[in-house]
Amino acid sequence: MNSSAISRRHLCGFASMLLAAVALEACGSVTPSQAATDAGLIASGLASAVAALSAMPGIPADKLALVQTALADIKAASASLASSTAGVDATTVKGIATLVTQIAVTVLPFVPGGAPIAAVIAAAQSLVPVLLAAAGIAGAATAAARFSPAEARALLKAGV
Repeated sequence: MNSSAISRRHLCGFASMLLAAVALEACGSVTPSQAATDAGLIASGLASAVAALSAMPGIPADKLALVQTALADIKAASASLASSTAGVDATTVKGIATLVTQIAVTVLPFVPGGAPIAAVIAAAQSLVPVLLAAAGIAGAATAAARFSPAEARALLKAGV
């Protein structure tokens, strides 16, 4: 083993730790108020997607019912975060993350990739790591996101 190989390994290791720290800092700087706002944007954006989905032909009734229940649970969790005075509750945020994933897995097989519904769901998925990091959940910043937090917020605000 030569010294240049060791240096490259150390350099790569340091670079990856630095990138992870920068990403975590960017997500971790979200205040409880911003986290509650983001959860509300996820709920409202997904509500518009579910409304549009309801108008689409070919969506099985059981899938639509599952998505509507998950959306109601996201809205309740979002309201809980908004009314919390104790900071960002990790259990509530994990619940939102699970429900967003459930909606995506249930809906996306029925939606064309370029459809506005798909973009709104991707925006919700992109904002979830920010919520997880705000709740102090380790590894949240390493999740891949299709949109930046700012892009995701704008898409969710616009809805379908």
